[in-house]
Amino acid sequence: MNQTTIIIGSITYTMKAKRALVNQCGIETQIIKESGNNTKGCAYGLRFRSEKTMDVIGKLREMQIGYTFLAPKDE
Repeated sequence: MNQTTIIIGSITYTMKAKRALVNQCGIETQIIKESGNNTKGCAYGLRFRSEKTMDVIGKLREMQIGYTFLAPKDE
């Protein structure tokens, strides 16, 4: 199953987004903490099934929550 990860920034906005996505859209997400090369310091974000990407983006824009996509890591 393909996963997409977006970085939101603060834990507060990440939790707010997660709650709205689950309660209003039925989209299950996982909160992640990223401190790698793709971010400046520690940042929080959400991981979810890739086929839900457009739904997630739409909800975040509706809520006026900024985000960036996290580049996939080589595994």
